[in-house]
Amino acid sequence: MTDAPDFDLLAATLPSAHELGARAFAMLAALNRFSDEPGKLTRLYLSPAHRLAADHVMELMRARGLIAHLDAAGSVQGRMEGRRPGLPALIVGSHIDTVKDAGAYDGNLGVVAGLLIAEALAPHTASLPFALEVIAFGDEENVRFPTNLSTSAALSSGYEPAWLDARDADGISVREALLAFYDGKVARWQVPDDVVFVDAIPLGATGKMQKMRQLRHQVRQCLFQPAR
Repeated sequence: MTDAPDFDLLAATLPSAHELGARAFAMLAALNRFSDEPGKLTRLYLSPAHRLAADHVMELMRARGLIAHLDAAGSVQGRMEGRRPGLPALIVGSHIDTVKDAGAYDGNLGVVAGLLIAEALAPHTASLPFALEVIAFGDEENVRFPTNLSTSAALSSGYEPAWLDARDADGISVREALLAFYDGKVARWQVPDDVVFVDAIPLGATGKMQKMRQLRHQVRQCLFQPAR
């Protein structure tokens, strides 16, 4: 078995805090170009700006060696394997939707920090005893639709099918917005069995590892049901 990496040695090889901060601010500036309103940062769930931001985050993930895709609920998921495929994963990240006229950091900084972690760990994957997953959730702010953390719930098998019929102020349903988000290709989108990386084991409050429950195409299946 390959020995675990020396994390003290790894930390000693990291760039300075000043350099890491500069990278983070540059990545934030690039990400925050994607807004639904000119002159301010507004990026609502499943909006055109959200799709542009999601595509940008996928590019950043792939450039750092993660296998990245959009999941069925509109979140970006990236995975970097450890010393062997299929290991339990450490999940890091946050959300990339915003409130209207948002600040630059809420959510976005968590995703950028996750990408910087992936960048630091990439040279050491052969000895990592876990996989790393970076998630950029799509629906945290609960601004456009009357849903509550729906993309986080999708990851943990708690998605409510009724959310798909929720409507925004313009009368657009989540179901319709998802179809537009995927350019109308959701029905033809072949989702692999591991569309949600299910082996994540976050640390609970007591430090005990608890395995997350698995989501098997729940959102995708609900999309195919006729709207009532």
